[in-house]
Amino acid sequence: MNDEGRRLLTEYMGECFHSNYLSEEGRCYDCKAKIDFTDIFLKRRTFTTGQDIYDLYRKMVEKGEWDDFYNWMALQEDADYKEQVFNAFLFHTDRIPLVVEWIKAQGPECFKKANIPIMGLKP
Repeated sequence: MNDEGRRLLTEYMGECFHSNYLSEEGRCYDCKAKIDFTDIFLKRRTFTTGQDIYDLYRKMVEKGEWDDFYNWMALQEDADYKEQVFNAFLFHTDRIPLVVEWIKAQGPECFKKANIPIMGLKP
């Protein structure tokens, strides 16, 4: 997955991806938080860990979008799996890019539902 996908997922979760450059005061240009330059790269979510996957799942449930994504995913993969098998298949790290595709397909509405500012997604 590339930085565009990681940015989209990070912002979907309501977090800042942090711009690659800081102001003279050491603040992120996007969220204005004061951060250490090395933290920009070292503390970004990679969406390759179990914790990232679980956090993404929790956010989708919290926003009431899990069922929509579940149904969309089943159509994309033409999945004919029992629910247990499907969920295990879905939240393997290789499947995270499908969440990126789903967010892009939903467009800005995905962010408006949770009142999340859109930084990396163009309307």
